[in-house]
Amino acid sequence: MKPTFIIFLCVLAWTGMATSATAQETKVIDKIVGAVGGEVILLSEIEQQAAYLQSQKGGLPPNGRCLIMENMLAQNLMLHRARMDSVNVTDEEVETMIESRMDRILAMMNNDYQQFEDYYGRTVAEIRAEMREPMRNQALVERIQAQILSSITITPSEVRAF
Repeated sequence: MKPTFIIFLCVLAWTGMATSATAQETKVIDKIVGAVGGEVILLSEIEQQAAYLQSQKGGLPPNGRCLIMENMLAQNLMLHRARMDSVNVTDEEVETMIESRMDRILAMMNNDYQQFEDYYGRTVAEIRAEMREPMRNQALVERIQAQILSSITITPSEVRAF
């Protein structure tokens, strides 16, 4: 063998070992576990929902994460459909929804803004800003569901047959 070729193989082997060592040191911060249209579902979102349900209900069924994933896929499917069908929600509607939600949360805290900020670790304005996109998406999903359900007619005989 020629010395140049041997040197090339040694360099190639060394860079492969360096790359593999680097790959072993990397940590997964988050991971896409599902996607519908342009909407993705992250593992952290599922874990966040699971933690919330565990804190609210005191536990999670064995297939709880699968049910959460299924629900998120269905929501994203509806959201994708709403965007494809050009369903719109006005900024005023979104602001009204946010205002209503914030009023309920603050009412539970006796309208104590300091308690709110201590509990959530953010100001009311920051929480409102974070809620804007999820609330818009929720409104879009509700609107497309209403459109779909309005076109469905079920007779009493079909109910009995089912």
